[in-house]
Amino acid sequence: MVLQVSASKVSMADRVHGLEVGADAYLTEPLEPRELLATTRALLRLHDRERENRRLVDELRQSEAQFRASFEGTSAGMCQADPFTGRLLRVNQRLCEMLGYDEAELVGRSFSDFTHPEERAQNLAHFLGLARGEMTDYRAEKRYIRKNGKVLWTDVTVNLVRDADGNPVRTLA
Repeated sequence: MVLQVSASKVSMADRVHGLEVGADAYLTEPLEPRELLATTRALLRLHDRERENRRLVDELRQSEAQFRASFEGTSAGMCQADPFTGRLLRVNQRLCEMLGYDEAELVGRSFSDFTHPEERAQNLAHFLGLARGEMTDYRAEKRYIRKNGKVLWTDVTVNLVRDADGNPVRTLA
């Protein structure tokens, strides 16, 4: 933190310039000792908060890296979808291989685009029940239609991911 104190550069333009070029606070003399002390304490509080924010950002980066490693490194096909539309938000490489599509072909499309036609209604009912909070997860044996038209039998578990307020954010399958 930078505290600039000046007895000669005391105009508003001087103070603004000092803050614009890097000072975190700018005081002019004559200066009351209590003002100096209060400003210094405020800067120290900001410093502590900044250090805590850096720590939290680092923890978030580590958590994201662990999630990516788990999501991408698993032998299971995985995806995240919008809990209201069923549109795929994220897919892993294994799911791409299973369905025969690349990531760009899958993301943005609905999971029902790949679900066997005979199972779409039941699958949609489960998915909507999950989104409405009627269940926390569901598991089903289901058939997907691969890009080449062949049927792929899968065992699918779908979980609802909620935010801190309990609102649906996405599904993880």
